[in-house]
This record gives sequence, structure tokens and C-alpha cells, in this order.
Amino acid sequence: MFRKVAFVYMTAVVCSLSAVSYTHAATTQLNINGTVSTSCAFTGTTSGVLAVSPNTPNIMSTGAVGGSAGTASISFTGTPTLTVTEITGFDSVPSGYSPTFSVSNTVSSGLLGALSFSSGVASGVYSSGNSDTVTVTLGVASSAPYITGNYTAHSTLTCQ
Repeated sequence: MFRKVAFVYMTAVVCSLSAVSYTHAATTQLNINGTVSTSCAFTGTTSGVLAVSPNTPNIMSTGAVGGSAGTASISFTGTPTLTVTEITGFDSVPSGYSPTFSVSNTVSSGLLGALSFSSGVASGVYSSGNSDTVTVTLGVASSAPYITGNYTAHSTLTCQ
């Protein structure tokens, strides 16, 4: 009888052990990657204003009283290159006005400093920072006093 009881008891233990569920744990590593590329965006521009002083009616300048330089704000990552084209003349002048002009313009940057024009382009590479303001000035001397009307000129800024 003891054997029967022991057998039943052992059978119950074995059955209860086989009813226990065993799980196997697994782990993995989930990677998240990113690449930072050089990028650049103009975040705002302010057009310059040319003015003529009554004391010097043949010189129009962003530096004259009432004038102001043109500015562009830039945000960037990495090490982009800024290029600025030199202004060599007016895009438009009042009809019938055709003197000769002598043009001078400068470009400066808060991070890059003064940039020099070479073959019509000034450029610089950003090696630090993430934002900048670029300023372009213009002065144009005319062989005759300026007449009333609209005068336009432009410079092209590229950041890449």
C-alpha cells in the first residue's frame, strides 16, 4: 500500500512539474542612427536702401543719410560655404538717364568678418557657429548728378 501511495504521490508531483510553464528570455539591441549633413537656410532678409546726399548729388550710397545696408540672416549646420556676388552696376535706372557709373560694394559677416571679392564673388566657409548675419553695402558714383526716379541693384547670396 505504501508503494501505491508513494506512486500516486510521485505521479502527482511529476504531473504538477510538467504543468509548470518555462519561458526563455530573449534580448536584442535596437539601434537608432542619424547623419548630420551640412545645411543652410536664409531665415530673413532686409533690402538695402540707397540715398543721395544733397551735398554730393552724384554719389548714391547705402551709407548716406537715409540709406541702409542690405542684410541676410542665416541658420546652418555643419560647415557650409557662403558666396556673395559683387554688384557691378544698376539693374534699372530712370528712363533717359545714362551717365557712367563707378561701383563699390562690400560684404561682411558677423562670423566670417570682411569678405573680399575676387572675380566677382566673395566667399567664406563657416567652421563654427550655427547662425550669422551678412551685410552688403553699395556706393555708386555717377558722372552726372542723379535724377529723380527708381534705381535698383542686387547681389546674390548662396549658402550651401
